[in-house]
Amino acid sequence: MKKRLLLIMAFVAVMISCSKDDGDGNNGENPIGGEIFTAQVVKIQIPEGTELTQTMYDGEIGGIPVKLVKAPGNMLAFYLPTNMPTGNAALVIPALSNMTIDYNIQQSVLNASANEIISGYINSLDLYAQNFGDSPQAQSLRHNIENLETIYNALSDEEKNEMALTYQVNKMAFDGVLAISMERTSDHEASRAVLKVGLAAAAIVEGVALVAATVASATTVAALAPAALGAVTVYAGLVLINNTVSDIFEVNVIKENLNLGGLWGVTDRTEMPRFIHNVSQNITLQANQRELAQSDSSRTDEYTSEFFENFSHFNNYVGITNNSIGIINNELESADLHAFSAATLSADTTFSMANIDEEAFGDITFSLSHPNLVLEEASLLADGQLKVKIKVIGIPPSREIETNLNYTFDNGFSSFTGRFPIIVEIPLEGSWNAINIGGVAIGEWINVYSPSCPNVVILQDKWLNRTLQFTENTFNFSGNVVTKNLNVVVQSDCTISMDSEDTEQQDFDEEGGTYTVEGNILTLFSPEDGDQVSVPVQFITADKIQIADEIYERQ
Repeated sequence: MKKRLLLIMAFVAVMISCSKDDGDGNNGENPIGGEIFTAQVVKIQIPEGTELTQTMYDGEIGGIPVKLVKAPGNMLAFYLPTNMPTGNAALVIPALSNMTIDYNIQQSVLNASANEIISGYINSLDLYAQNFGDSPQAQSLRHNIENLETIYNALSDEEKNEMALTYQVNKMAFDGVLAISMERTSDHEASRAVLKVGLAAAAIVEGVALVAATVASATTVAALAPAALGAVTVYAGLVLINNTVSDIFEVNVIKENLNLGGLWGVTDRTEMPRFIHNVSQNITLQANQRELAQSDSSRTDEYTSEFFENFSHFNNYVGITNNSIGIINNELESADLHAFSAATLSADTTFSMANIDEEAFGDITFSLSHPNLVLEEASLLADGQLKVKIKVIGIPPSREIETNLNYTFDNGFSSFTGRFPIIVEIPLEGSWNAINIGGVAIGEWINVYSPSCPNVVILQDKWLNRTLQFTENTFNFSGNVVTKNLNVVVQSDCTISMDSEDTEQQDFDEEGGTYTVEGNILTLFSPEDGDQVSVPVQFITADKIQIADEIYERQ
């Protein structure tokens, strides 16, 4: 039986104990020892420069053989048997150049009855199991807890004390599993929580697994019973971790390219979404997305890499636990522990298109490539619509500006960049107020000269207000103008023969029709009189325009 039980030691190579650390390294030739207790799992921090090439090492402490197992962080760990003599004893590890560590062994003593200690812990396990509802794993956990009580009740008094003492000495590792909780505010956050909390939970599980594995290396029921205690505790921790890991299986954390208004991020300009200066517009934002797949293990994204590293450890824990449970079931007549069934990642890498949700939107950043454009707003509405507002600043190069709406996506699981070729249009539509006509400000007199004598002023016009309104294809000029007649008589030689008193008249002037714009030429057609005139148009800014010699500001 001893040979079979020693098989369990092979799988503790990746584990680390969370029990009291009495073997910190001193960066010298040998680690520092110290005070240790019977029934304790003792960690040893091996100094830098000493490479651990084996998964298990033979050692001897006080003349009694022990097995030391390799753990992460260049550590070794061993279980100190309960029958060890107390006092000073040296641990010697022949395979490590006879590394010697001096310890002072103390006898562990129960601080309560075995029944009080074990029943209290089983009650804690029962309460812990209630967190998992009625899932198959939760049912198996509750079965294992019930069977643990059956195993304990079948023990002799001496064996019960052994189980209780092992729990008491390594209490921090056992209780640590039940103290782990993973608060979930959403699926997206849960998928990240497993990466942040998973290692902490796993580290505690490792400690208990080491307890189970190391104790199980003995050949007595007294050692197998504590091993069952450790195995059930590990099982409880695995249920917690698996529940959180499984959240990732159901969340589309892998995304690939964005789709804006039916167009994928591309580099050609055959089709371009059109945005209007300083006007909020809604446009559908979607992405290709899917769940994590086994093939994603080669990704270098931070969360994906970390997930697969933890997932690999997790699978090792499952194998370790099930191996331990199998040995316990074979060797303990009263044991009937259920093995753990872990979820597996899908092999499907098929993408599907879906609206970007609020959580995924938080992983996207947008920017514009043109110096005359500012992204005033890029927010997500509840129905998957991207609300965009782009403002033209400075002196625009043209009425229509072609640029790229750049995007970067990074949720830690997948990342990519791209761009949408877009057009930002400065619209004529709207209402414009004249501020200057022919170089003269609104409210100032404009001289009107004699047709035959261009140096003689015969009239003066003063625009009190002048408004230009554009719809999609119509225009309308309107305004109040005061005309001052100077009442002069101009002779053929451009002299004034008579100058009567000035008279003023106020009129409301209005003209409308249709228009077209080609490049920087505005063509106006007035159906009332059949006139058509083409004049240059130029945007001084996005909200200031010059038409011929008239300057307007947008209302």
